[in-house]
Amino acid sequence: MAALRTILAWVLAVATLVLGVEFGLRAIGLGPEHPPVEFDDVVGWRNRPSARGVLDGHEFTAHWSTDARGMRETPRASSHSGAKVLLVGDSFVFGTAVDERDTLAARLQAEWDAQGRELVALNGGVLGYDTAQAAAWFARYGADLAPRAVVLFAYENDLYWNTRDVYVSRDSAARRRASTIRRRVRAAFEPPRPA
Repeated sequence: MAALRTILAWVLAVATLVLGVEFGLRAIGLGPEHPPVEFDDVVGWRNRPSARGVLDGHEFTAHWSTDARGMRETPRASSHSGAKVLLVGDSFVFGTAVDERDTLAARLQAEWDAQGRELVALNGGVLGYDTAQAAAWFARYGADLAPRAVVLFAYENDLYWNTRDVYVSRDSAARRRASTIRRRVRAAFEPPRPA
């Protein structure tokens, strides 16, 4: 019995130490990075507004930041305002593996600035979106920007996800939420039925 108490005391001591170190590291800013996205009841998730962070992969480290609308920031050569061109899509548009200066929107903006064009590239990419979510995001958040043009980027993985009613997840609650969101997104873009 004494041995059991000793083992339990050690387990409790080690658990307390580990939790103390974890909370201490988080308190001084050395905790895990927050992902760029947050829950959204209409489109499933969206970029966190006014956020910044680092995405680390096996082959890349990319710094990102979003503006007050949750759109990835795009460096500009000047603060000119011109006709807005909104790019919408998934992680390819967001620029998952690249810093802000190398995103598609930033490259377009740099080229337009070099040519003296009065155009503003806006990055509306969100990690993991399919085309239905990108369209729903535009309807909810992007249309208020009054862009002159909207460019929807679709990739082969979108063809797969556009045909699925649910996202694959081990979490049954997440599957149900994704299924509900999918139905809402599809319903929002279905043409009205004739009476």
